[in-house]
Amino acid sequence: MDPTPPRAGRELGRAESLNLLGSVSVGRVVFTHRALPTVRPVNHVLHDGCVIVRTHPGAALLSAIGTVVAYEADLIHEGDRIGWSVIAVGYARRVGDRELTRFRTLPSPWVAGEMTEVIRIEPELVTGFALDGELLPCSPSGNEGSAPTPNESPAVPGVRASPETGTTTLGASGDSCSTAR
Repeated sequence: MDPTPPRAGRELGRAESLNLLGSVSVGRVVFTHRALPTVRPVNHVLHDGCVIVRTHPGAALLSAIGTVVAYEADLIHEGDRIGWSVIAVGYARRVGDRELTRFRTLPSPWVAGEMTEVIRIEPELVTGFALDGELLPCSPSGNEGSAPTPNESPAVPGVRASPETGTTTLGASGDSCSTAR
């Protein structure tokens, strides 16, 4: 049995989500290629609220230019069960000639080859979710846990409790569990 208890979850606002997205350099682009969902891990920089990605001529990612894509990045500490995940959804655009020189050196590619193509993802929707150090009153697997004592506050950010059903729902994930009351 895993000794690490479940954590409380909370939704992140746009500003905090973008700040976290800018604090890491690797994420995943989700787009459609040849009529199928495709995911590519890439490194990025955040510039003026936009995700900037470099790629090589002929990359599948270039087929996403002019379409809506999702960009996801996270930082998860599995042992402690804490971390965050951010998803930015918006149009992928090719960076124009005026800005191309500036972005041809950022971000520095992790993959060898000529990375002359630069794509800007302009997020229209930014969502984030964090698992903090607070403990949940029960396990998301549906196992009963201990109820808060009268002195404890049952309100945990990101966790919605329904007194009528005895169910606690964790953030946007929809995981729920019954609490003994």
